[in-house]
Amino acid sequence: MTKTELRLALRALGWSQQRAARELGVDARSMRRWVAGDVFVPGPVARALNCELRSQEITKHRIKLIKENEKLKSVQDRWVMQQLIQLKGEKK
Repeated sequence: MTKTELRLALRALGWSQQRAARELGVDARSMRRWVAGDVFVPGPVARALNCELRSQEITKHRIKLIKENEKLKSVQDRWVMQQLIQLKGEKK
């Protein structure tokens, strides 16, 4: 992971360098050196960040699916109500 990729990952997660250090269990000084590009980001840290990014994407996707399902359910409920109203009108 390059310093640019690290910066982009932190931005996507909405994490400051301090929070990233805390979440990843590393020293804040190490995080500063990685962000500055003084040293490479260790593989395990890069993988942990990538997992966190993927987890965030999955969560956003699940929320989107739940909202779409609620919208569909609302449309279905309206259709059922319309059908019931029509049936009631035909019985008179």
